[in-house]
Amino acid sequence: MPKIKYIWTPQSQRDVFNEIVQIYMIRAHLRTQAALADRIGMNRSVLNKRLQHGGWSDVELWTLIRVLQIAPEDVAKMMAAA
Repeated sequence: MPKIKYIWTPQSQRDVFNEIVQIYMIRAHLRTQAALADRIGMNRSVLNKRLQHGGWSDVELWTLIRVLQIAPEDVAKMMAAA
């Protein structure tokens, strides 16, 4: 089977990022994005905008990773997608 190079589109990058965030939200017993926003100290509407369109700052990403306790290998996947 020939190798096919996967081309990242902005939407596919956000999908990977959001999928990892959703997995770790479940592990942290956070059922809604509002609960996650409260936990990371961010306005709910800002969190929704970041998840839909990107534009995360370094501090916001660090806080998200720390609060959800995202594993290093998943952080690497997120950064490849970010």
